Parts: sequence; structure tokens; C-alpha cells
Amino acid sequence: MRAPGKALLLLVNLNRSLWLLRLGRRLHAAFGGRWGQLQDPAILRKHIPGWWRPDPSRTVSMTIVEGTRMVLELDDHVQFRTFMDGYFDLVPIALARQLCQGGLVYLDVGANVGTTSIPVANRGVATIAIEASTHILAKLYRNLALNPGATMQVFGYAVGEHDGEQVSLFRPLDGNLGATSTLAAWGGGHAVAVEKTTSYRVDTVLEFLGAGKVGLMKLDIEGAEAAALAGSQRLIAEQMPAVLFEWRPDIAAHAAGAIRPAHAMLPTHYLLFGVRLAAAQGASGNNLQLSPFDARQSYENMLAVTPRNLLHHGLLAAAGARIESWG
Repeated sequence: MRAPGKALLLLVNLNRSLWLLRLGRRLHAAFGGRWGQLQDPAILRKHIPGWWRPDPSRTVSMTIVEGTRMVLELDDHVQFRTFMDGYFDLVPIALARQLCQGGLVYLDVGANVGTTSIPVANRGVATIAIEASTHILAKLYRNLALNPGATMQVFGYAVGEHDGEQVSLFRPLDGNLGATSTLAAWGGGHAVAVEKTTSYRVDTVLEFLGAGKVGLMKLDIEGAEAAALAGSQRLIAEQMPAVLFEWRPDIAAHAAGAIRPAHAMLPTHYLLFGVRLAAAQGASGNNLQLSPFDARQSYENMLAVTPRNLLHHGLLAAAGARIESWG
């Protein structure tokens, strides 16, 4: 593929200047959340190969959802979207509000720079953030330090099926930190090993931290969710938390069996739903919408929940589906 010309690169980098990014943030809201696509580094990198170069000057400090203070590096997709919208993903924040009442713990596996875990912790919810990458972990700690009221513990290793396993972390060359994975196949053959770390079972981590009862476990670890659930069997059997994770059959189909379906690791009495917010005006749990799970579709957020939790936490009205079996 032909390298981009100097004039095009000049226009792209001008478009990414901080003053235009701030203007773009205002236009983004005015145009229904679409303007940001013109400045999103992930989209620019996809269509203009050879453009991306990290630029530390594209860093801003701002307050996002739940009054959370963050330092955001705008050459990263997740942090750029957070800058544009004031949040990255409201679904886990809304679910944590409903499912982690009464002292229950929110467990964020694959916490990235804290765009979900810190807002939840700022609401007084006991939160455990797990992040495998030391590079990303430094940014998570930086953001956590800006929020001294956040009730959060951090564990800086990978999670998987076994304790003490040495694993590599792979990341696509496009600089998207959120795509870091222990599976090389997740990057579609375009990822490179960037770090090594140690993997532990979630059950071991919770015991080590002396964690309380978990109400919601979010898994966002780029295809390694099944391995994490395999290492969470005591948690699942004894506490039966709700589990939120991504499902990408399109990526799994091209991974030559390297990516196992996470939902296959859950007991049969768990009910599966796609979940989204009906409106993105805030992290209120009242506008959650649940739809029956279809394994052929992709879900940014897929919820596995027991019938008891569905009833007890008031999610039944959001399900929009008749429950045939109570397992």
C-alpha cells in the first residue's frame, strides 16, 4: 500500500492539534457523536497507514463521568473516545450501580487506564482493577492518584487458567492500548509481543486481596475471557456474580480455534443477554436494555446473570425476553 503523501500527513496532524481536538469535542456532541470519527486515531490509522506517531503533547486533564479526574493521551483510541464523550463505556458503570449495592465488589479485569473502574470506585463501590500491562498500569495509577476518594485495589498481572504461568502480551502496531492481549491471534496477525508477565487465576487473586463478595465481574481482555473464567470457578460456584464481557464471533472465526467462547465456561443456569443503554445521558441503571443472546452476533457488552440476580436487582424489566427456564 502506498505511503501517505506529505500534504496528507500535514492535514491529518493539523486535524489532530489540541485546539482542533477541543473544537471537535464540541462539534462531536452537536453532530450526535459522529464528528469524533474524523479525529479518532484508530480510524485515521486504519485508513492512512504509516501516519501514527505517538505525540506526548496530545495529553489533556479533564473531568469525566462521576466527577472522575483523568489524564488522557489522545493518540490512544480508548482515551480519545473518553475525551470526546466524557466516558468510554457507561454499561458497566450502570450495571455496577445496580449489582454492587450493599458492599458487593466490582471486579474489573482488563481495567486499562481506569475509564470504568475509577468512576465506579468514586461512587463508593469497593472495586478491584486488574491490568496486566505495566505500560498501561502506570497510566491507571496516575489516574487513580487524581481520585483520592476512590475505593479501589489494583492487581498488576494477567489472569488465566493457571497460577504462575509466564505469558506474553501482544499489541497491534497501531498503538491501540486497549487491544493488548495474551493471545497473538486477537490482533489478526498484526500484533507483536511487547511485554512479558505472570498469569494467575482470578480465584487466587481474590483470595490474595482478601476480597469481599463480588457482585459484577467485567472481563475485557481481548479474547482471553474463557481462560479467565476457567480460573474463576470457585468464584462462580460460590458467589454467582453477574459477568460482563465482549463477544466477537467474527474475530474468533479467524483465530483458528485460539479463542474459546467465554459463555461456554459458565454454568447452564446462567442466562445470557446482550446489554446496552437505551440512552447515553448518564450512567443510570434505569435505561439498561437487555436482549436475548444470539451467538452469531457481536456484542460489545454481553451479560451473563443468574435468574435470582435478574430478579433481585430489578433487571427483569430490562430483559425484554420471556425466561423459559429458571435452571
